[in-house]
Amino acid sequence: MTEIQRLICFLESGKRKEISMAEYVSLQKRKHKWSERRYRQLLAELSRSQAIPPNYATQNGQVVRILRLRTA
Repeated sequence: MTEIQRLICFLESGKRKEISMAEYVSLQKRKHKWSERRYRQLLAELSRSQAIPPNYATQNGQVVRILRLRTA
């Protein structure tokens, strides 16, 4: 299973439409073995994916990447 498939399953299983990248990584670090390699792989897959387009927002004065599942 690819990293983006894991992300989509996570979003669908929790009935979420979006999550910040930092929050997702934090949750994954607690659940599974998370590594810099998996993080880089997720970023690469996100850049090629049409399912989760890039979306950025500001929170507390910082730019945050929001992972929002594209719905049909």
